[in-house]
Amino acid sequence: RYSPRTHEQLSLFLETIEDPAMRYFAELIVLGAFDPAPELREADASYPGRAGRLAAAAKRFTEIDFGASPRGALVRERVIQQITSTDPSASILESLLEKEYRAENCLTYCNLGNHKKIEHASRPLGAFAALRLRSGDTSVVEDMIAAANHATGNDYYRRSALRYFSLRLLDSLKHRAPQAKPEEWAAYSTALGLLLSETKDEILEHNSIATIIGAHLAASARSGRVAEFTAWANALPPDRAETLARKIRRTPLPCWTSFGQILKTKAPDPAIRPGPEAREQMLSTLVVNPLIDRTYRLHDPFFRFAVDHGMLSVEEVRAEPGKRLEALFPRNGYSAIEIARYHADAGEWDAALEWAAKSLTRLKPDKLGGPYARIAMRRIEILLEAQRGSEAKNAISELEAKVDFTKLPADLRQSHATLRKRIKS
Repeated sequence: RYSPRTHEQLSLFLETIEDPAMRYFAELIVLGAFDPAPELREADASYPGRAGRLAAAAKRFTEIDFGASPRGALVRERVIQQITSTDPSASILESLLEKEYRAENCLTYCNLGNHKKIEHASRPLGAFAALRLRSGDTSVVEDMIAAANHATGNDYYRRSALRYFSLRLLDSLKHRAPQAKPEEWAAYSTALGLLLSETKDEILEHNSIATIIGAHLAASARSGRVAEFTAWANALPPDRAETLARKIRRTPLPCWTSFGQILKTKAPDPAIRPGPEAREQMLSTLVVNPLIDRTYRLHDPFFRFAVDHGMLSVEEVRAEPGKRLEALFPRNGYSAIEIARYHADAGEWDAALEWAAKSLTRLKPDKLGGPYARIAMRRIEILLEAQRGSEAKNAISELEAKVDFTKLPADLRQSHATLRKRIKS
């Protein structure tokens, strides 16, 4: 980690390196060290942050004579990779990146057979793609997808190439979010959507796919392009749509964390953090999308993730925003029973039971017996918590008359048996 001592001793260290190009490269390596966490930063520290340090050094790039160094070409390549690791410094080299970019660079990158080389080489390509996206140009991303799909290298390394390239794009989006214009959000929505929909199956499922899905959802929600977002989801082949939905369900934390980080929903600065109306509008764009419907139609929870990641407050779930979102996204009763739970946790029993009753009107037991039983038992749990034992007893009898528990999964049969014991006691 960078520290005041590192900052003070850097010039003395650099004096020990004779080759100017190597000295510059070493300087960038040190300046690129990550900053300590805010709570660990020294109270009297006066050094600039990592992005500022690299940007200041990047301005001297044209002063370096790489040709005079014995390993000048390699050092120059490494220097560019280091400078393009952050957006402020990468922007300084934009004209150089534009001049040297070729579509075939993407194919060379995807055929690299070394994990560390892929990680480093992703920086200039990802940074240049991000710079293009500022003006709505997705061509570099399209070049990368074509290269990954047609590269002849090992699938593992092709997956790694897509992963690191995509994560570099996401770093830029997080940096740009507070000042990004509508066309930039729309371009990110398109570009990330292409990375999710157009890559071949064997290279799609790298271990950061949930993070990229979250970023795509964030860019799409922020762009407000409901029609385009919906058209993208509707065009997904069923197998691909289910793959993406399954990723969200199985790894929700990286997906929702990416979503919240990009939209700055927990930013301490209120000038950056979206207000209640903006957050509700973004969620409204999100919940009408077919991919989100496929993900959460018969699955729970949804509101809890929205609350945990700053898209809604608990109070908003219990108030009009929650009511409006439930109307848009009933999820066969799961949204209503989630809202009921929030009211129950606040001791608002009448409201909780009203929402719980409403949840059972959103689906039919003869068509969706498992989900109906799960939701009905949650309503019964609320009745028990509200000290309405006789109503709970009647409710479980009514449920048993509607649903044959012997045909339901083991977890539901166990929940039913446990609930029966609670009612009897």
